[in-house]
Amino acid sequence: MTIENRNISMNSNISIERKKDMKAAVFLQENDFNINASDGLPEEFNLNDNEVLNNSANGAFPEVGNGLFDKNGLLLGNGAGTDYSEIKKDGYTPQGQTESENELIISAYKNGKKSRLYIYDKETKELIAVIVLPTDAHVGGAALDEEHSVLYVTDKSGKVKAYDYEALMKAMRRVKEKEPILNFSDDESEGKKTNTESIEIPCDINIRDYLDDENANSATCTYHDGCIYVATFDYTGKLVRFKLKYNEDGSITTEGEVFKDDLPIAVQGICFYTDPDTGEEYLITAQSYGGSNSSYGTKSCLKKYRITEDGHLEFVGQKELDYYYAEGITCDEDGNITSVHENKWGSTDIVQETNINDLDEPWDQELEDHYKEGVDKFYE
Repeated sequence: MTIENRNISMNSNISIERKKDMKAAVFLQENDFNINASDGLPEEFNLNDNEVLNNSANGAFPEVGNGLFDKNGLLLGNGAGTDYSEIKKDGYTPQGQTESENELIISAYKNGKKSRLYIYDKETKELIAVIVLPTDAHVGGAALDEEHSVLYVTDKSGKVKAYDYEALMKAMRRVKEKEPILNFSDDESEGKKTNTESIEIPCDINIRDYLDDENANSATCTYHDGCIYVATFDYTGKLVRFKLKYNEDGSITTEGEVFKDDLPIAVQGICFYTDPDTGEEYLITAQSYGGSNSSYGTKSCLKKYRITEDGHLEFVGQKELDYYYAEGITCDEDGNITSVHENKWGSTDIVQETNINDLDEPWDQELEDHYKEGVDKFYE
């Protein structure tokens, strides 16, 4: 991968090495330059280089006229610029992301270990807590209902688990050590069990109760307007919506008709966006499978669906990204879409992928067939 020969108008005192900074690469990618991320990003990419960040904020990249950088030189969007390298160092794999008013939450799993939540301060971007969950599931999506302080995490066997987010925050405030690990599981190898009541809330949500596939897995989820939406990854290719009911005994059940609709396979992340001008609602999906070192690896793709009057999904457009492994996604009020990545393509930062208005490419059946090939290999 080379970008030196691109016509980039930068301050003359920025060296060629500085031009290789990730911020320049993201800018080029956003402006449709041909960057082949499957080649791997060079070692010179340094996301913690304050000089580059300061220069980017002070006009070193004058082409960026759409607010791509904030005043600190970090990418805009929900949590973008947050360094989650601690997850990789711990040997865990990031999956979903969601956020509260002040925190960014990333779910992660490790085979043979209890799953975790990594909690970051949205303003400082610093890791403030690691939550060991009472499950060894390959957790996927995470979604927060901030009004009721309930955190939903997709679990194994089609289930969705619910956790008391207020109890988590109280436990975090009681622990004074820097970057604490709060162990809510019974696994003593994760450290002393946190002395608190159970954080798990009784919750009766399982997509297998409503789909014809007894092996369907709840891959990812999002919360929107009183409902939890759960998407599958495999051949089922479904989106299931549950209207939530918060009961006086503290349990969570569902009420009303359970909505189902078709989705493509290999969906790893979903989120909602409401157009502030028209009020129209859109569901955004992130697909990915495999990497560049695999014959069936397929680059990530973001899709946009309009929510019709009868509540169904209508495909609007998509954008194939230039790299692999996109997982949990969020979309801010300006339509900026950010994601975490299962395996790092040169960054352990949450990255702003694109804007919802750029999801305007037509359906690509060849791409869908390639995803199917990867899923076929996975289930062999």
